[in-house]
Amino acid sequence: MGETTYPLVYTDEEGSTHKFENPEQLALGVEFVDDWDRTYDCRDASGRRIRLIVWALEVVLTQIVPDGFDPTSITVRQFKDGAGITFVEYADDTAMRSLRIEPNQSTAIEGLPHPAPVGPAVGSQDPRDFHRSWMRSRLGNRYP
Repeated sequence: MGETTYPLVYTDEEGSTHKFENPEQLALGVEFVDDWDRTYDCRDASGRRIRLIVWALEVVLTQIVPDGFDPTSITVRQFKDGAGITFVEYADDTAMRSLRIEPNQSTAIEGLPHPAPVGPAVGSQDPRDFHRSWMRSRLGNRYP
């Protein structure tokens, strides 16, 4: 889907519009936002819709998504191989984020891990549970 290009135009829950020239400005201007804050809109310099995850003034994810992106339609599939488990988050069959869990380690990834999981999914996970696990992998103890 490409790389997010700045500046970003962010419209908050009150309808106020803010322009952020770089990730540092975004982090200073948005304290918390994620998929369940349905009242924001964010566009990059090319006009593409941007999915934001910001936690405690830290930009965790900026991701280009289709205009019709709806977090309530996210599905999470579980894949297993000899070394561990991979959970992959999908929106309309497009991999958005993944979480690789191996003994004593978890790795949060934007998109698919390399190598990508192969074979059929062996299970699923609730999207909110996936989000919490992904955020904890990314932020550690800073995420409750």
